[in-house]
Amino acid sequence: MAIPDNNIQIYQTEKVDDKPFHMHVTFTDEESNIDYRTPFMRCSSLELTSRAVPDVTSVNEWATMVMHEYFHGFQFKNDGYLDTYETITNTVLPDTLIALAACHGWYKESITQENDFLLKAIDANDIEASKAYIQSFFKSRNERRERVKKKLGIDIVALEQLYETMEGSARYIEYCLYRHFGNFNFSDAKWLYTVGRKYYYATGFNLLRLSDKLEIDYKYGIFKDVSIVERNLRILMSE
Repeated sequence: MAIPDNNIQIYQTEKVDDKPFHMHVTFTDEESNIDYRTPFMRCSSLELTSRAVPDVTSVNEWATMVMHEYFHGFQFKNDGYLDTYETITNTVLPDTLIALAACHGWYKESITQENDFLLKAIDANDIEASKAYIQSFFKSRNERRERVKKKLGIDIVALEQLYETMEGSARYIEYCLYRHFGNFNFSDAKWLYTVGRKYYYATGFNLLRLSDKLEIDYKYGIFKDVSIVERNLRILMSE
């Protein structure tokens, strides 16, 4: 159905399914599907989004969510990124990180501590102070990963780097858009930089912010090598 609006034709179609809300990117390995090995974005309107997420009340807030998903599409259109995603998630289940944080208090505690070290490194006034916090960050991170591998038999390094790169950079886009819109108080947007159930959104975002602060170039290869952000920081610490 076409709804005329001045000189613009707005088309309203039937909903693709009976779900009340969509805000995600999909792709499948089924050749008959429209999203066969290529990102396909599903985003609900502001009206439907507001019903599902009452805190979202403005076009600007809704637009940041849409651009987050759109950026996922950009990520997966980079040569080799989809292959990397499939290789890693075929080895370790995608929900592993969420399950570990939900089931093990020591894991969640370590994640919170690591994120705090990142925030302190970002806020530090000089490079030596930042390096001290980064050193503490990697010490805690290495111990957590080794404990997971030793006690649970799971190597989460590549999966964590994948999701911190993927979701952290998409959150970075939200952050940039909020700043572009203006009237943005970063200290009030704690959900951007503090850990939640999917902690890698915040840790990934803060790793990028820290890299910016230290003037470490990562944008040239972030979707060619998911380890590049973390590896660059480790290189800095070894100098």
